[in-house]
Amino acid sequence: EDGIRDVAVTGVQTCALPISLDGWSEEGAALHRLSMENRWQDMTNLITDEILDEFCVAGTWDELPKLLDQRYGGIATDLTFSADLTKEEDHDQIADVVRQIKAIRPFGAE
Repeated sequence: EDGIRDVAVTGVQTCALPISLDGWSEEGAALHRLSMENRWQDMTNLITDEILDEFCVAGTWDELPKLLDQRYGGIATDLTFSADLTKEEDHDQIADVVRQIKAIRPFGAE
């Protein structure tokens, strides 16, 4: 759900340009219109699984570092992800995931 909300909000930044450039101009225009009407909650209904997959990487904790590396290794300088840290037992695993993500080769690295 966080990813859907993030993509919806990203879709309206600079007049929905990110989503429009990726082939969803109608959705981008609708997201922009909803933002102008201050209907932020309604925006998430416009984000399809296809759009979400284009803008987000999703997987298990074990899969995430490899998926991020495959998609962004060598082409990105920064990566952001969110983690629910309410479960104490997840802290060590998430710390390991963060360590692996930090090891992904950034843009410009040889």
